[in-house]
Amino acid sequence: MSKQINRHRRVGMTVMLLLMLALTVAVSVRLYNSEALVLRTRLSGVAGLRVGADVLMSGFSVGRVIAIQPLDMTVRAFEVTIRLDQAWQVPDDSTVTLHQSNPIDVVRLNIVPGQSPGWFKSGDRIAAAAPAPGLLDTVSQLAPRVTALLDKIGEAADQAAAAAASVNRVLGFPATAAQPGAEPATVGRVLADTHATLTATTGAVTTVNDETRKTLLAVRTSLEQLQTIGRHGDSLMVQLSALTADSAGDLRRMVHDSEFVLHGLARAINPLLEDLQALTANLNDLAQQMRDNPSAVIFGRPPHDEPGQHKPKP
Repeated sequence: MSKQINRHRRVGMTVMLLLMLALTVAVSVRLYNSEALVLRTRLSGVAGLRVGADVLMSGFSVGRVIAIQPLDMTVRAFEVTIRLDQAWQVPDDSTVTLHQSNPIDVVRLNIVPGQSPGWFKSGDRIAAAAPAPGLLDTVSQLAPRVTALLDKIGEAADQAAAAAASVNRVLGFPATAAQPGAEPATVGRVLADTHATLTATTGAVTTVNDETRKTLLAVRTSLEQLQTIGRHGDSLMVQLSALTADSAGDLRRMVHDSEFVLHGLARAINPLLEDLQALTANLNDLAQQMRDNPSAVIFGRPPHDEPGQHKPKP
C-alpha cells in the first residue's frame, strides 16, 4: 500500500513539474513575441533574397527575413515577412528596399526611415520603395547621351575639315576631298578663323615664354645659391684647416710639456730612491746587530755584572 502511494506521489510531482515548465515556456514565448515587431511587404522581385537574411535600418541590423511567399503562379510578386528583434520604433511612412553593397555580396532588406511621428505596429504592412537602378539600367540611360556626344564630335570634325579645305583653297594649296555636308566657307570667315588661330597661338607662345623666363630665373637663383654655398664651404674648409693646425700645435706642446714634467719627476725621484735604498741597507744592518748583540745596540756597550752576581764559568 505504501509503495503505491509513493508511486502516485512521484507521478503527481512529475505532472506538476511538466505543467510548470510548459507555463514558463508559454510565458517566455509570449513575452518574446510581444517585444518583436513583425512587418509585411510586397516586392516585385527578390533578386536572391533568402529567408534569414539581415534587415538593416540606417546601416544597423535590426532583424531577419522570416518568410518569402510568391503571390501567384507567375512568380512576379512576393509577400515578404520580416521580424525585428525588438520593438524598434519605425516611422509608419518608412519604406523597404533590397540592398546589396556589391555584386558578390548577399542580398539584404534595407528599411529607409521616414519622417512621420507615428510608428509601425506588429502586423502592419510597409511599402516597398522603387529599386535602385542597376548597372545595366545606368548604362542604358547613358547610351543615348554617349551617342549624341559622338554625333557632336563628328559634326565638329566635319567643320574642322571644311575649314582646313577653305584655308587650303585660299592659300593655294591642293584641294582635298570635299566632306559630305560641309558648308562652303567665305574668305572673310577663313581669315577670321586664321586670325583667331594666330591670336591663340601667340597667346600660347607668350605663356610659354613667360614660363621659360620664370624657369630661367629659378635656375639662376639656384646657381647663385649653390655658389654662395660653395663659398661658405671654402671658408669652412679654411677655418677647419686652421683649427686642425692649431690643434696639432697644441697637442705637440702638450706632449713636450708632458715629457719635461716626466723628466723632472724622474730627476726628483731618483735621489729619493737612492736614500730609500741606503735607509733599507742601514735597517738591515741594524736588524743584524740586534740579532747578534742587542745590548750593544740598546746600551751602546756590553753589559757588566751587578754586585752579588758572578759570571758563570766558561
